[in-house]
Amino acid sequence: DALAKNLVLSLAKKVKSFKFVASLVIWNSVLFEVYVISKMLQSENIDVSSAVEMIDKTRQTMVEMRSDKGFQQALIDARDLCNSIETETELKNQKFDN
Repeated sequence: DALAKNLVLSLAKKVKSFKFVASLVIWNSVLFEVYVISKMLQSENIDVSSAVEMIDKTRQTMVEMRSDKGFQQALIDARDLCNSIETETELKNQKFDN
């Protein structure tokens, strides 16, 4: 019906927005780092010093992600992804929802 069609089109528009793609790129980076450290820490053969070193490297990576340089790189990656799926590549002037 028409209501369902409008809902689907609205959702598709939001999913293809630069804001949404940029959010996915950032979350993918964060979750990848968490996944890697989680798997390493679950290893039966890991020692405490190695675990501390891995945790520190992950923390450093997260700090870099939060820097201006890290954020700009995420936006570049999002723009590249948007280009590959032929969708908008710029963040429109809009308020971010919390």
